Amino acid sequence: MSRQFIPGLDKEIQLNTINEIKELFGEEFLTKGRDLKNHQLKILWNRADYLSTAELYLIGHSIKHNKHNIVWIEDFKSKIIRNKVGSIRGFVYESFISSIIKDSILAEPSQESYDLKIKNSEDLSINLSIKKMILSDKEIEYKKGFDKLEIYYKEILKVNKLNGISLFIEAAEYDYDEIHNLINALPEVLDKYGYFYINYVNFVKDNINVTISKIQPNYELYEDELSYQFNLIIPIENVEKTRFMKKLKKSIEKFKELDLKENELNSILIGLSPSQSIYDAKKILEKELNKGLFKSDDGFYEVPLIENDNIDINDKYRNILFIVLAKHLPVIDKKDNSTFIRHEFALVYNMKYAKHIKSYNPFFIPIELGSNAMIMSENDESYLSIDNLKIKNCYSFQSICKHEFIEDFKVDVNYDLSNIGQYKENTISFIKDGNIITVTPFTYGEYNNLLIL
Repeated sequence: MSRQFIPGLDKEIQLNTINEIKELFGEEFLTKGRDLKNHQLKILWNRADYLSTAELYLIGHSIKHNKHNIVWIEDFKSKIIRNKVGSIRGFVYESFISSIIKDSILAEPSQESYDLKIKNSEDLSINLSIKKMILSDKEIEYKKGFDKLEIYYKEILKVNKLNGISLFIEAAEYDYDEIHNLINALPEVLDKYGYFYINYVNFVKDNINVTISKIQPNYELYEDELSYQFNLIIPIENVEKTRFMKKLKKSIEKFKELDLKENELNSILIGLSPSQSIYDAKKILEKELNKGLFKSDDGFYEVPLIENDNIDINDKYRNILFIVLAKHLPVIDKKDNSTFIRHEFALVYNMKYAKHIKSYNPFFIPIELGSNAMIMSENDESYLSIDNLKIKNCYSFQSICKHEFIEDFKVDVNYDLSNIGQYKENTISFIKDGNIITVTPFTYGEYNNLLIL
């Protein structure tokens, strides 16, 4: 297996850091066993694409960062090996976050109220509860439906000898049967209207918009092999906000068990799913955390000079200094035809504790393999853009398969392979003299097998 390494960081450093995982768990555990195809860490370990390299590096880095803590590292190892459904991501995520926060110490395994203790000033100690939102059952259900629709879409294209067709569907709600019918009507629509933007009012519901176009290849499509693109965009459902608030509530309830000392406060970090807008979530939390405080037109809160006057004993956010929102996204580097992870963070302060905020220092350590950013405004946030359409707070599914013809293919030439899709394994093949040369600059693999994103 030839691993793809991220350009810009020494390969030996990447490999040595990734091997921290092998040193902890052992090669036999990672490469063998009945659970080889369903244990999330094993699946990730046995992939070799850019994105798996980035994730494995971050996991290895977090193990290296924490291995001095013998009690914690042995507990971590035991939990990962047991692979309790839904928990492995949480354990890995806690370890990862601990490695990128300055002046932090992981809590004892027996501590249930928080995961990390932060003390980067003499005046303040912070208990941080870390929560990770994995893909919801609803999104997984839609993903399975998308996979079935993709298979049917390919069958329709093959039977009707249609090649290089891109189908983009933006629906106000998920309706499998309606989308299936739309795909079934595709040949008739192409014959009648051609490739242009239409509202599919005559064939399905008014709230489904469709773009049908020819794929724009970097080179030339090979007509004897099927090339296609399929996108499905659906607004996220209320269940996602409900899940988010449950994570928040769970942390708050656990904090009630703590007997806080003087100059000790609590905070929460929640890792969002990729479908959620971090900026929109930040705006909602700012209002929620600072109810009862007046906010001026320039965005500043007015708080009483005496801190105790701010705080209602029944305020559910009492003793919560801030909430951190985090989002981790696969980003394409078109220059190097590779991918890495962009880490975005948004801090939402509880202004009732204004005096502590003034003495508190930002705490994120720059991440070597990837990039990180603080989201202060809407323009700071990354988002998926298709044909100048800004996609936020949406379930986004995409699959691309391109077969391109290059008359004089050269192995040592760096061809432009950056225009491929997210969240699903893609195939890009070059055809020369009737022989297929498959080139895979990177593949995303099955999205739900990733651990940090």
